Amino acid sequence: MRFGTNSVKVKQKQKENKKAKVFTRLAIPYNPYHPEPYERWTLKGLYDLEKGEILVGEEFLNFVASDNIYEELLDVFQGVGEELREEIDEKFAEFRICEDDREMRVRRDSEVQ
Repeated sequence: MRFGTNSVKVKQKQKENKKAKVFTRLAIPYNPYHPEPYERWTLKGLYDLEKGEILVGEEFLNFVASDNIYEELLDVFQGVGEELREEIDEKFAEFRICEDDREMRVRRDSEVQ
């Protein structure tokens, strides 16, 4: 069972077992560079991705599931996206990006008319 380091359960576990190891990690559920590794300049020198200080995308989701589920999860999203493609496209068509006084905002088509 996994717990955040600030949780009461972690503190209880540490009381019960003084040798319990607790690790704090940063997690990013989405890797926009997939299948390439997550490499942002903002992380360089701050965190060690190789040592698992940050769990990104596949590593994070597999960690949460305690199983190797990432590829299966991608397949589920792909299938749902294909099945609901028309409905998704219709919903996005309701929105239009407008530029007004150098400010970007999204408005529903019905609000613009």
